[in-house]
Amino acid sequence: MADKKTVLWDAERLALFSNARDVMEVNRFCRNHGTFFPRNFQNWFVRQVAIDGPVLTTDAASADAVGRLKRELPIPFWRAFQQVLCEAWRIGFPLEECVRLISSAAVGDRLFGKTDVEPDLSSYPVWPYQRAVMFLGTEQWRARFCGQCGTRFVADKPARRFCSNKCSSKARKDSRAVSWTKHGEKWRATYERKKAVDKPSKGAKR
Repeated sequence: MADKKTVLWDAERLALFSNARDVMEVNRFCRNHGTFFPRNFQNWFVRQVAIDGPVLTTDAASADAVGRLKRELPIPFWRAFQQVLCEAWRIGFPLEECVRLISSAAVGDRLFGKTDVEPDLSSYPVWPYQRAVMFLGTEQWRARFCGQCGTRFVADKPARRFCSNKCSSKARKDSRAVSWTKHGEKWRATYERKKAVDKPSKGAKR
């Protein structure tokens, strides 16, 4: 059984995947984290219900949806998975989306087997991405958007608001700049008055 530190790392890798912007970044992720998803994950294809619409939706089993599916060209599975993942991140990993994400790639993985007969349930692997989704589903507060750059990230503590030290430093700098723009003249006038009061008069004993 994976320990908390390992599962937290899995969740951070899920965030990294969710932020991948194109196929090159996805391929790089899969090369660097080869056992995170099932084998050949980045090479699978799936038909989507509607152009630019969510793929793994609850209406996918309806007759109308099936008819539309047959008319659509396949798209990369990773892109469909990422769409659902990003939406789950936005709405806080509700139970239904967690189940959908956990099961979708695992079902595809079984299609690569030589037989559909398994010795027992213990032969089914538990993939790190599944642990990550389950973890964020049970500790939803960890799935955050950076307060500075908007990137999805996993918080290690409730007070965490930024994805990195760089964003945290920039946010502090921006906050100081905003405060100075708003109150700078008042602060400067107060400082000058205090300086004048504290300055010893000519001829005063020291």
